[in-house]
Amino acid sequence: MLTLVVNGGVGSLTIGFVSAIGSLSIGTLLGLIAGYFMGRVDGFIMRLTDVFLAIPSLFVIIVAARILAEIGGGGMTTLIIVFVVFGWMGTARLVRGQVIAIRNFEYVEAAQALGVHPLRIAFRHVLPNAIGPVVVSAPFAVGGAIIGEAFISYLGYGVSPINPTWGNMLSDSQPFLLQGNWWWIFFPALFIVMTSLSINMIGDALRDSLEPAGRRQ
Repeated sequence: MLTLVVNGGVGSLTIGFVSAIGSLSIGTLLGLIAGYFMGRVDGFIMRLTDVFLAIPSLFVIIVAARILAEIGGGGMTTLIIVFVVFGWMGTARLVRGQVIAIRNFEYVEAAQALGVHPLRIAFRHVLPNAIGPVVVSAPFAVGGAIIGEAFISYLGYGVSPINPTWGNMLSDSQPFLLQGNWWWIFFPALFIVMTSLSINMIGDALRDSLEPAGRRQ
């Protein structure tokens, strides 16, 4: 049981961290472009974001994971791709709002007056000052991906049992639970809860440390 939980933790944490990095990177890039360049570029990216937000993501994630599992064997890469594709929209909107507020600051206008290339201004001067909310939301994205993997794998549409994760351990443990062997399902569920709680506490600590003291009061 200890070996299964440890190996399952490697799979679940890999899915959580890689999915969070991928979705946050895409959302940050699109939000930066939309917020800085505005106009038609902003309109196109925001309408694309609205389209993805209008899709019932949970249903689509389950269906997409099932289809990709049939094609590619249900590996961790399949689930990571699905989480990344349907997980960038909130970050894009968050970064866009931050960039719109920052692009009118005096140091940005000074760089524009000096003839600095717009991409250099966006990535070197604007992005570092807009990245704070993304850093705060990163732990919550990791925790959400871990819980999402557990939910989908529990339904039987996630990672195949060849690659152990806490989610497919919960799914595979159901027959043992009916036999009275409760520990087969208890320990994977316990580690999912403890890991998600720990990651969320890290996110809260980051938010408190990055927020101005006056705003916290």
